[in-house]
Amino acid sequence: MTSKRKCKKKCSSAKRLIDRLSSLPEQIRDCIFSCFPMQDVVRTCILSRQWRNNCSSLSHLEFNQLEFKSVQVFKNFVDCFLITHGRFEIRSFKLVMDDTVNEYVINDVYVNAWIYFAVKHNVRILELSYPWEELPDCVFKCHTLTELRLG
Repeated sequence: MTSKRKCKKKCSSAKRLIDRLSSLPEQIRDCIFSCFPMQDVVRTCILSRQWRNNCSSLSHLEFNQLEFKSVQVFKNFVDCFLITHGRFEIRSFKLVMDDTVNEYVINDVYVNAWIYFAVKHNVRILELSYPWEELPDCVFKCHTLTELRLG
């Protein structure tokens, strides 16, 4: 009798230990993470060893300056995120900034580098909403781009 009880305890505890999110295919996890703000996606990386590289393999990237407490924090976040991103293709890249962006903190050099990063990673959908009127040349030379949305 005691061996049956031990077996039941082991089976029930094993069922509780299954990490269903980690066992999902990468494309489905990427789709789920694309529904969350980027800050929350980055926070999930510390929850599990298996999730440490989730951010580096995301293919849907969205950076919204309005979700950050300051422009400097936003710039640092985007820079750090893109530096640690893997060599994976990017399906969509969205960059949203408003008129309050201080050009001394984020200027066209930063924005062009971020867009170039997306182009270099074979972006298909590029969505830009920012106060600058010019697009970098790399956008017009991107062979993988299928949609360009400007705001």
